[in-house]
Amino acid sequence: SIRAGEKTAVEFYHAHVDEVKKHVPKEQLLVFEVKQGWKPLCEFLDIPEPDCPFPRVNDTEAMKSVGTTFYRVSMSIVILIPLLLLMLAYFDHVTFQNVFLGYGLF
Repeated sequence: SIRAGEKTAVEFYHAHVDEVKKHVPKEQLLVFEVKQGWKPLCEFLDIPEPDCPFPRVNDTEAMKSVGTTFYRVSMSIVILIPLLLLMLAYFDHVTFQNVFLGYGLF
């Protein structure tokens, strides 16, 4: 359904949720969205809410940070490493010429 497009995927998701709601008793089912935080989850499980904030690893800031890190790493692989290799080859060649060719050894 994902390949059919976003609308079809959303319809599939809602149909799945409705199907689950039909078969699972209300007292045993929590329809939970992470944006709700700890409260509904802890109430459903009958446990106290933790003192720490609810983890939000997929929020906008976290995703931007991951994107920035990925960009920097990929740029270093694509640009910096080949550039360093070219510089090493150039300076190795210059050193070879100065040491051996400059003194008539070859």
